[in-house]
Amino acid sequence: MIAVIATILLILLVITSRNPATNSKTSSKSINKKNNINKVHTLNSIGEEVDADSGMIEIRNKSHYHSILNDKKKLIVLDFYSNTCAPCKMLAPFMEKFANFYDESKFTFGKVNCDNLPEIVGDNGVTGMPTTIFYKNGHEVERVVGANVNRIKQILEKHNK
Repeated sequence: MIAVIATILLILLVITSRNPATNSKTSSKSINKKNNINKVHTLNSIGEEVDADSGMIEIRNKSHYHSILNDKKKLIVLDFYSNTCAPCKMLAPFMEKFANFYDESKFTFGKVNCDNLPEIVGDNGVTGMPTTIFYKNGHEVERVVGANVNRIKQILEKHNK
């Protein structure tokens, strides 16, 4: 008899924990909170709009890309990524941390969505993702193909001196 009651209670517990009506309020609150964070914007040192919790600039089009590369004083670091690329998703938080850690007066960090900007991808000869390209005076100086965080950090440190 006790086993039957325990089984019924366990089944009720499982059913209530999976009830979408119970969980929808909680999950919608966290989604709304996350979306509100993404809607907060600020301007970086070159006047481009970025998320407040990110130092990364999302490249919007080819003219925006060229305007970013025109900054002759900084090392431009562009992360070429795709939303469907697992290694890109693994690299993204590290790029965010680098963008927030390194001095804005020496570095500009941006990201290029390869799915949306195939012309820029082709112009840069990007064949694998993620690819991180480093530019100085509008020209490529270094490139890392793959999610090699240590190599990216070595290059950043080399240019941070």
